[in-house]
Amino acid sequence: MGKMQELHLLIKDVSAENITRLSDFAILQEKIGIHVNVTDSEQNEVVIRYDQEHVQEKLTRKAGRKKKKSDMTVGEVKILQSRGMNRAAIARELGINRSTLQRRIKKAEANTLPDDAFI
Repeated sequence: MGKMQELHLLIKDVSAENITRLSDFAILQEKIGIHVNVTDSEQNEVVIRYDQEHVQEKLTRKAGRKKKKSDMTVGEVKILQSRGMNRAAIARELGINRSTLQRRIKKAEANTLPDDAFI
């Protein structure tokens, strides 16, 4: 996760009703990772703590098809290719699209994926 950030606010002339409403609001924010603390001293202070990456993760839909998991490594794909198996047949065996396989092989060839990484 990212770095926890804090925001300190001083609020003057706040009624008890508004402090209660702010506390209720804080309960809702807890669900997405924003922590709001309200002090009840004469100088009302609101401290808001949050991790921006965590909040962003909570707010995303995570829609769409999930990436298929494979039990074949980059090295194994290279071995199959060296034995004459074409990329379309390898992709069928993995249950992925040929263009997806080609994109992942291209990434591996650019040295961004090690040979023991899964396709």
